[in-house]
Amino acid sequence: MPTPTFTNIIKGARSNEKLLPVIDAYLQEGLFPSFDVHVRGKEQRAPDNWFHPSTHPLWPERRLYWYLKEPEKLILEKLDLLGTMATTAGNFWHSFMEVCLVGAGVLKDTEVYVEDLETGSRGHMDGEMDDEAFEFKSMNSMKLNKLVRGSPDDPDVQSQWRDMSPTYYAQAQEYMRLSGYQTMRFLIQTTEYPFVRREVVVPYDKPFALGIRDKYLRVRQAVADQRPSRDCCGMGSIQMKECPSRELCFQ
Repeated sequence: MPTPTFTNIIKGARSNEKLLPVIDAYLQEGLFPSFDVHVRGKEQRAPDNWFHPSTHPLWPERRLYWYLKEPEKLILEKLDLLGTMATTAGNFWHSFMEVCLVGAGVLKDTEVYVEDLETGSRGHMDGEMDDEAFEFKSMNSMKLNKLVRGSPDDPDVQSQWRDMSPTYYAQAQEYMRLSGYQTMRFLIQTTEYPFVRREVVVPYDKPFALGIRDKYLRVRQAVADQRPSRDCCGMGSIQMKECPSRELCFQ
């Protein structure tokens, strides 16, 4: 009689899951080797005159202008205690799943560097498969459990993933624009028992991605012209209280 793990593997494979069935089979066999986990400290990436897919795609133009023009005056928020704990746990699971997927032959490469010199955008994708980009995300169970049930490429799953994680969606679009991939497959996992995992396939949204590109080009031209964009979150707004360039806009 088939075990519950075997049944889940077959079910996942039939619903276009490419990662979870492989991981389950790999872990069931106990194949993963010993490995070291690099835990990043609390240092923050200093502005480097590049736009980064994990940070900048949804920033408004005026904020991007000041990021390029006077980066030393940006107010960089520090992680609080819970944020630090969550990030550290995410680092472990990221490394663990990467080891499993490489060992199982699913990931061809990890930490894949991509760049676009025209816009000055660059970053490292978590990995690449035979025909898809790959990204791992950790998430708390209260949020992930709200994601509608369905296959990774179910339109309802894709739509809700975009709504609940707009930053991840924009990051995926920018990575696909830079890399040429037409889909990015996310592996999302909770960091606490029972370690729920989901797959989501995000297709390339060319108009959305080119919108990011055009925004970056406008900002770089604005810096060259010494004219910041007029779009702004507004004096005294809730958004302004969290804006890194809040001390620059109205100087």
